[in-house]
Amino acid sequence: MDKKMLTEEFKKLYNQDNRIAIRLQSSKENILSGWQLQEFINCLSNSYYKIDIIEYISDQLGKGSNFFIMNESFKINNNYKKIKKSKGWDFKNKEHMVLLYNLGKPIPLIPDIKIYRIYYIFSFYEEVYKQFGKFKIDKIDKKLLTEIIDREDGIENFKKIVDYYIEEAHLTHELKQVIKKNVNRIYSDINSDMEKIHKDVFYIDILKRNILTKKEDEIEELNEDNYKIIEQKYFMKFFEMLKKIERPVVFEYKEDVGIMRVIKKEYMCNDKSSKNFFDVKKYIHNSPFEIIFIGGTMLLPMIFCAISNYNKGKKIDQVNVQSEASTTLENLDSKIDKNVYEDDEVNQKGNVYKIKKNYIGEKFIDVNEIILEKVFNQLNNKSLINENLTICSENDMEDKMNEIKNKQILEVAKNLIGILDDETIASKTGIPIENVLNLRKKFE
Repeated sequence: MDKKMLTEEFKKLYNQDNRIAIRLQSSKENILSGWQLQEFINCLSNSYYKIDIIEYISDQLGKGSNFFIMNESFKINNNYKKIKKSKGWDFKNKEHMVLLYNLGKPIPLIPDIKIYRIYYIFSFYEEVYKQFGKFKIDKIDKKLLTEIIDREDGIENFKKIVDYYIEEAHLTHELKQVIKKNVNRIYSDINSDMEKIHKDVFYIDILKRNILTKKEDEIEELNEDNYKIIEQKYFMKFFEMLKKIERPVVFEYKEDVGIMRVIKKEYMCNDKSSKNFFDVKKYIHNSPFEIIFIGGTMLLPMIFCAISNYNKGKKIDQVNVQSEASTTLENLDSKIDKNVYEDDEVNQKGNVYKIKKNYIGEKFIDVNEIILEKVFNQLNNKSLINENLTICSENDMEDKMNEIKNKQILEVAKNLIGILDDETIASKTGIPIENVLNLRKKFE
């Protein structure tokens, strides 16, 4: 079959409404401890989530949206009801700004002065909150954040509010001076960082004009030293956070309407009704370790790329893979990356590889491949890339498992022929006596 084409069966996997189910079973005798199992599941779940985020952003770049990532992971045990119900957040809405603050501090994908201002106002508020708590001063209402974020002098304005609260506190003059000194130091550091951003705007704008149209080595308007400094300070932070944070919260932000929204919020809201939701259906601790998990189409490139990496290191002779395509590991290897990501007829979600001819695309591909490599290492270290791999739709997994079980039972029965009588074999395996007689005729 031509490597540019996927089988009709795999097209169904991509285009169907049902989720994908994948079964993995270790080829070695090993038992995972509780924490090893949890680490393994977290790796798959977090990697799957990040790949889905990358795919969405890649599809939206150049369509009027910017994105920012919060510098903290979302909490697993928080159900985020308000986020689940919300269709979008307004920078001028007090409740929305409080919710945003509680998620961390924003770091933009493409540098944006307003997002930086929010970052530093949140940073200032956080440090002041600590100071006020230490000296038992009344806390400044977080809802005031909305009133200062839209102002260019927002940080200066907030500093005046802080000074007022200190003056009104029931403390000695000496203690107030200590607090003011601490606050002035914090303010000076933050204000200095904001001033540096304003000074760098000229160079930032040069890169912003180029990142969606040129590759990294084609950007010639900055000398190498300036380029590296500006890149590291303003263009790499988003990608660093995406790699570092286990469960990142990413917002899509449309500056012209002042609205932002959490992308892929079904993960943090634990929305199991979403067809993209990643879930573990079954696992067996005993050796050999076995696990079945389900999710959306992002599972396919994760698994296929793991197979590709495995095949690069070892020669595999026609290992059968249980899938709707009845293909082999080597055949799957010929159908990943290019086919998964570039064949629009098969999969409309391979967006990250469609934009790889520009700066932003290259950076996303780098992160994407680091994530896929991490998945591969997890699977390979546990000997899970082998002939026991099963890929099918969620609805078909039960039938596939029954088929596998029946084959295993038949194999056991076949090995017992010549050792036990037919009635005993039928009793021990549960196979009808007629089938045992047929097996005996076939193999004796």
